[in-house]
Amino acid sequence: MNAPVVRISSIEIKNIKSVEYGKIDLSKKTQFSSSILGLYGQNGSGKTALIDSLKLLRYTTLGVSIPKEFCDLILKSAQKASFSFEFIVKTKSNEKYNVFYSFDLIANILSSIDSLQGREVQQKQSEISNECLSYKLQESSDLSKPNNSKKRTIHITDDTSVLAPKVFSKEVIGKDSTLKANLLAQRQIAKKTSTSFLFCEEFSNILKSLINEKENELTRDIYAIISALKFFAVAKFRVIDTTNFGTIALNLLPVNFNNVQTEDAEISGSILVNIQHSSDVASVVSRKSLELLKKSLQKDNLVLSKLIPGLEIEVKELGIILQKDSTEGINIDLLAKRGNETIPLRHESEGVKKIVSILHLLICVYNDPSFTVAIDELDSGIFEFLLGELLEIIAENGNGQLIFTSHNLRPLETIDDKFIAFTTTNPKNRYIRFSGLQKNNSLRSRYFRDLQLGGQEEELYAQTDKSEIDHAFFGAGLNE
Repeated sequence: MNAPVVRISSIEIKNIKSVEYGKIDLSKKTQFSSSILGLYGQNGSGKTALIDSLKLLRYTTLGVSIPKEFCDLILKSAQKASFSFEFIVKTKSNEKYNVFYSFDLIANILSSIDSLQGREVQQKQSEISNECLSYKLQESSDLSKPNNSKKRTIHITDDTSVLAPKVFSKEVIGKDSTLKANLLAQRQIAKKTSTSFLFCEEFSNILKSLINEKENELTRDIYAIISALKFFAVAKFRVIDTTNFGTIALNLLPVNFNNVQTEDAEISGSILVNIQHSSDVASVVSRKSLELLKKSLQKDNLVLSKLIPGLEIEVKELGIILQKDSTEGINIDLLAKRGNETIPLRHESEGVKKIVSILHLLICVYNDPSFTVAIDELDSGIFEFLLGELLEIIAENGNGQLIFTSHNLRPLETIDDKFIAFTTTNPKNRYIRFSGLQKNNSLRSRYFRDLQLGGQEEELYAQTDKSEIDHAFFGAGLNE
């Protein structure tokens, strides 16, 4: 049996940051195997909101708590933010589904009494509400199953029925009052811990036990789809925001890796390496982390030496120390090696460090059809010609899915225009694709023209006036 394959095919968001409504279709419309989305637009027009939405999706499908900071992203004029994602899912049993997952994000205000100060303290808490999972079978290895079957849906409700529609509730709960009480309790736990009920471990265990007890197509399909999406979130889906890159300026380098084989299993994640390395600060890792780091960098160096000719990264072990928990740690530093010359990686540019940080994920996108990575401000610090070449290679020869935001317009000249979307000035319709492009049109030139003169269904840029900006600078500099 194969591992499940998942690909995001559309994203729809409401009432988050500057986006009242926005939808982007990522379904494949080119001859290439890869799925690329480059999002461009004015500052503050909703690019990072899309990345935040994907971060939220990963939190929910992982079944972990939603950070309370997400409460601040909900538009003040709205009571909730809403998210809807469509996927193409191929399960372990080679059945292919169109899958639709939607939910609302609510900000709850919790009050408590500070016993030391004797006053009421209010805190925000995120809550996932109105979860809905729908699916439609597209292809099946079972010839008795009709392709393009009707759409089937389950809802997670806030009332005592917990599950809807009734047919699914009856199948899962039946007349088992104990199970119903357990599900209600789990629903309350999900609320209090800011987690998804659909993707919590308890719900998966219930579905699995039902499949073992009695064969039912609906339950089996739901369990297979949830399992596939959870596997995707753990092993095949990564979101890199500007926080990841912000640590690089502090010489704290997150080295990402995926499916690195160890003696026990394949492992995915990242290792934060302190490359400042002074007498006061050192980077100490476990033996296992050191093994993962070396194996990841070994693959990365094959590509890195071609992106930045002659450059390789090596791990230097500086000695063994005893950590606070009495376990053995290895003191390490990362070196940038060119031929026989080496310097500490901390002395390289931030662009080089950024490439080192994300390169393994780009390698995964190139090779793995089920791998998806979303990167905010991909262009920051990377030479524009190299950025264009890199994206062109992944777009034309890659297999996975890359979603990125950027301000550098070089990729508009190197990748298929169907891989590019733009933000607008209309908060009720934030994302559009360009229309009216001819084969001989330059997307970059057309974008500049439409920024100034219009020509698309929505305005792309809230116009600024150079003379007004100049006057404002002058006024701000006057002594009061």
